[in-house]
Amino acid sequence: MKIWQLVIVTYVIFVAQTSVVSLLEIGESRPQLIVMGLLVLIPTLSARWVIPFAAAWGLISDALAPSGLGIDLVGFSTFAFALWHLQRGGIY
Repeated sequence: MKIWQLVIVTYVIFVAQTSVVSLLEIGESRPQLIVMGLLVLIPTLSARWVIPFAAAWGLISDALAPSGLGIDLVGFSTFAFALWHLQRGGIY
């Protein structure tokens, strides 16, 4: 995937997460489009882009959240690395 495609997908997913998802809320839960986007995009990235891409998404997510910085950055990077590693050859 090219960098400009990633920028467009990032923009669309984060705009949808911050504006449209509140309309889809059921009780206290709401869909997590950012995590679903990572699930779809990680397999399409090359090895050198997986961690920086997930870290950038984590940083953006942390910046938009009312809580402190850090947890999404670490969580998304770890999730992306684990997903990419399992897809490429498992734990062996």
